[in-house]
Amino acid sequence: MNPEYVGEIFAIIVVVVGSLLILISFASAYHKKQKEPSVEEAQLQALTNWLVHRITFDSNRTNPLDKMGVNRVRGAAVKAFYHLKRNQTVTIQLPQLFMGDQGLQDFQISISREQLQQICFGLHHQQP
Repeated sequence: MNPEYVGEIFAIIVVVVGSLLILISFASAYHKKQKEPSVEEAQLQALTNWLVHRITFDSNRTNPLDKMGVNRVRGAAVKAFYHLKRNQTVTIQLPQLFMGDQGLQDFQISISREQLQQICFGLHHQQP
């Protein structure tokens, strides 16, 4: 190996290793961010799951909601969640949410702030 190029090769190695370390730190931070949802996101997911469960069992459905139905429930859950931060109760109305025995069925439910706290109660005890 020619001694003239040792310094240049060393500089290239330092740049490559430094770049790799930066990429690894970004990847690690991104992975952590993706892996750990915020408390608010976990509460929204709990409310969405609870609503889907209520819709399924209150209407004696044997098949799950389709993706569009779940997305509508998720949107209603987000609105209700933020409404309950300012008010004591909220009524969720989802017209023509699913097909029932008598055709398209509506879903309506009232939720209080206390009910939301009960729905999300287990989340606080699961946090490390």
